[in-house]
Amino acid sequence: DWGGKISQFLPDSPHKGELPEVLMVTTNVDKGIFGVGDQIEVEVNAEKGLTCTFDVGDFKKGVPLPETTDGIYKGFYSIRKGDQTEAQPLSIHLTKPNGVERLWQEAGGTITIDAVAPPGPENLRASVGKNGVSLSWIQRDKQNVEGFVVERGDQPVGDFKTVARTGDLHYLDAEAAQGSPHYYRVRSSDGIGNLSDPTESLKVIMPFFEEVALGPLLKGALVPGVYLAKGECVVPEGEVFTMGPGTRVKFH
Repeated sequence: DWGGKISQFLPDSPHKGELPEVLMVTTNVDKGIFGVGDQIEVEVNAEKGLTCTFDVGDFKKGVPLPETTDGIYKGFYSIRKGDQTEAQPLSIHLTKPNGVERLWQEAGGTITIDAVAPPGPENLRASVGKNGVSLSWIQRDKQNVEGFVVERGDQPVGDFKTVARTGDLHYLDAEAAQGSPHYYRVRSSDGIGNLSDPTESLKVIMPFFEEVALGPLLKGALVPGVYLAKGECVVPEGEVFTMGPGTRVKFH
């Protein structure tokens, strides 16, 4: 009983009260400025069995560094939209099972986070011609705006593909396929790659500028253009066939 009571006042390993041993610390703080989607990454090579966390100054504390293999601790913090802080130091806490703690201060630099999106563009407009789809927009608030990202998709929502990055308020998409509907939207971008919310998607129908032969069965919507009917063309029973404004049909 006496031995049990005394042991409650002693460290778990009184002969190992020295600080945790650190062999190497690897980080990416030299990146300097982190934008939305970036990761602050930390890897520590130290003795086994420690509890490790890291702090980004007063901005984010206690980010876990789990032990991935014996003595190797890895973790990261993903920058989220709206995060913002400046010149924060990176510090790492290493704690032994007996409570002895070591603080490692990374001397590789400080961390600045700017994940605040720039103001977005407005009034996206489009016109079509033989050379492609010509887009234009305006940017009322130009603070922190370095350029624009033009995106194109096959649907009004869902996946959009980046087709251009430009510093102008206009863009000509010469790759838009004729005879197909396209959806466009534009975002503004700042100097470190943060993107604004996109404009509302704008539907553009790229007509056929060359003469196209009509098929024998007609159904659905006919994209504007010039068509040639060489023979009998039938709308099957139960189908709906639509021709929009600007459509011309020639007969053989």
